[in-house]
Amino acid sequence: MAFAFGERFGQSHSATRPAIDAVRTLGGAVGTSRLASNSVDDPVTFPKGKIDELLSATLELVETVQEVQGSPLPDLKWAYVNSKPRVRRATKLKEDCIVSELENAVGRLGGKEEEFVKSAVDHMVFREKTLASKDGRVPDFFSRVMIDEIFGFVIAGNDTSSTAISWGLKYLAENQAAQKKLRTSLETALPRAASEARVPTIQEITGTQIPYLDATVEETLRCAASVPVVDRQAVVDTELMGYHIPKGTVVTCLVTGPSMTSPAFPIDESRRSAGSKGGERQRHRPWDPRDMASFKPERWLVGKANDFDAGAGPQLAFGLGTRQCFGKRLAHLEMRIMIALIVWGFELLPCPSALSGHKPVLIMTNRPKDCYVRLREVERNIDISKTSRNAM
Repeated sequence: MAFAFGERFGQSHSATRPAIDAVRTLGGAVGTSRLASNSVDDPVTFPKGKIDELLSATLELVETVQEVQGSPLPDLKWAYVNSKPRVRRATKLKEDCIVSELENAVGRLGGKEEEFVKSAVDHMVFREKTLASKDGRVPDFFSRVMIDEIFGFVIAGNDTSSTAISWGLKYLAENQAAQKKLRTSLETALPRAASEARVPTIQEITGTQIPYLDATVEETLRCAASVPVVDRQAVVDTELMGYHIPKGTVVTCLVTGPSMTSPAFPIDESRRSAGSKGGERQRHRPWDPRDMASFKPERWLVGKANDFDAGAGPQLAFGLGTRQCFGKRLAHLEMRIMIALIVWGFELLPCPSALSGHKPVLIMTNRPKDCYVRLREVERNIDISKTSRNAM
């Protein structure tokens, strides 16, 4: 919310603060929240904080997508879902909020981009003003496109990041060697925080090169498929692999599967276009088919120095090219910070098999049905001077 609408908005519409306050009400009696059983293998249910009505409305609208999934008549089902009073109320709250924030941005619209832009909404308003000037038209700051793009950014940015982080915690708990390498890499790259036995600051995490952390984030995105497909609509008649694609056709690409987590389909190279035979495709090496289904952050590290290479192999988590996800850099930043802080402070231990399934639930994103953590606080007592910077 802060990234979308500005720091002021993010502070007043936070889901994090109510959640922390709710857990604090337990005091030292966290164990009493288990209630139903004394078994250490039973899940603990923590109290949930009450969030404000705007965030509730946003989450309500996200959940409506699940109601339409699999319907044989999606248009009719969508119309029915949107006719429900709770959905109509949530929609009005969302619309009023976005229009209000657009009005605030337009009212503050200044001359220089670097002085004006403090949020995604500011950026969109400034870009609309610039494009309108080039096109010789009056800027339309409150168009349906502007409103829908802002809301799409809010819900997609929240759901994709939280889902990817959830999968990442599962992968690290199931891959203890990778988790230990990541923790060692963090301690090596952030020696001052380790020697002072404190949590590293956001500035330390974001301002330090930690190749294995970047590799862990990228491998999580590759394996998780938080968004299972990327689709593009042909704006002109075209051709793919020798097949005619009429204008208006939606082409869907799987984010996981062949070429990503399983061996690629055999392709007759003569069918490829000249652009496909060179350029972007040649830059990405195919993954080793022997272990491409496994969670292995090392696949993103290259050379003797184990440098992180985002182009080490094929990846479609954010799409590619000029139409790739607008929030890619934000997602990487959020995941980098969250995973680093969690692994720094806690060991992620394996959970019981009954709570460790990989079955997804498709709502807006491909969420893990079972996402539990078994935590043990890290006891840090290390001699940083003996830790190699190349330890991986």
